[in-house]
Formats: sequence, structure tokens, C-alpha cells
Amino acid sequence: MSQILARFVPHRGLTAGMFAGLVLFAIAAVLALMNADAADLGEGVTIVRISLWTIVVLCPVFAIDQFFRLVRGSPTLVATSDGIVMRSILGFTDPIPWAEIDEFAPVVISKKLCLGIFLTDPRRTLADYSMMMRFMHVRAHDPGEANIAYRWIHLGRSPVEAAEVLQPILEQQKGTRQKNSL
Repeated sequence: MSQILARFVPHRGLTAGMFAGLVLFAIAAVLALMNADAADLGEGVTIVRISLWTIVVLCPVFAIDQFFRLVRGSPTLVATSDGIVMRSILGFTDPIPWAEIDEFAPVVISKKLCLGIFLTDPRRTLADYSMMMRFMHVRAHDPGEANIAYRWIHLGRSPVEAAEVLQPILEQQKGTRQKNSL
């Protein structure tokens, strides 16, 4: 059985705020659809109608996910003895083995500090992920780049702190695996 070595859970207040925002956004979209004049929405299928219906359908789904994350304290990222496990609305991924991870390091992406997860062979490691899982988790498929990235809002702490926790675990796990293979 896999042992949990570190967990990264978003701040409860932020999760509660996201839940409330999603609920309010969905309610606003429903009210807009119910109270808008047909002329305001345009005739037939329009961008406004599609946008409002997308909000009505997706926001409650994401709100339910945020609610369960809040109640259960679900982590976004978990370091286990088997590797790194990531969580999204689609569920938990299979662990990415420690041997397939090069390093954890803070990186700046679009002027925002993120925890970068650098994979040894990203294309091979991510090949078994479904398209939706890749869409949710993967930033790049190229070696030498942060293949997966998380901001502080996903981790519940700064990316620098997260890297300081994960990098020693990575080095220890790789060292343990090498000793066991001898």
C-alpha cells in the first residue's frame, strides 16, 4: 500500500469562495435566461445563448466539485511512496513514478509563479492520460520544460515552499529505488 508523504490542499477560505462564486454565477445565468427579452439574446443560436447555457450547465458541476473538496479537504497534489498523484474534477490520476520525474522547481509562467514538475520523458509518461486528463493537468509535452504546473491557489502554499518539500522527497525516493535495485 502506498504511503502519503506530502499533501497540498487549497486554502479552505479560497475553496469556499470559489464554491460561492460558481453558485452565484450559475444563478445569475439562469436569471438572465429567464428574464431577458428575446431581442436581447438574439434570434436562434447566438453566442450569448450558448454562453449562458454553458454557464448554467458547467458552473453547478464545478460548484459541486468545490463543495466536496471543501467538505473532504481533498488535496490537489499528493506525494506518495509510489509517485505524484494529481486531482481535478475528473478524479485522481494514477501515480507518476518518482523515476519519471526530473525535478520540482518554481517557475514563472505568464508572469505568475508556479510549481513546475519536470518529467524525464513527458511524451511517454503522459501517453496513457486521456485527452481530458492531459487538458486538465499538462502544460507542455517537451522535455526540459515544466510539463505540469500548479499555482499557489491550487497548492495552499507558495510554489517555492512546495518545491522545497517535494524536491527532497524526490531525491530520497530515487535514492531508495536505486539502493533497492542493487
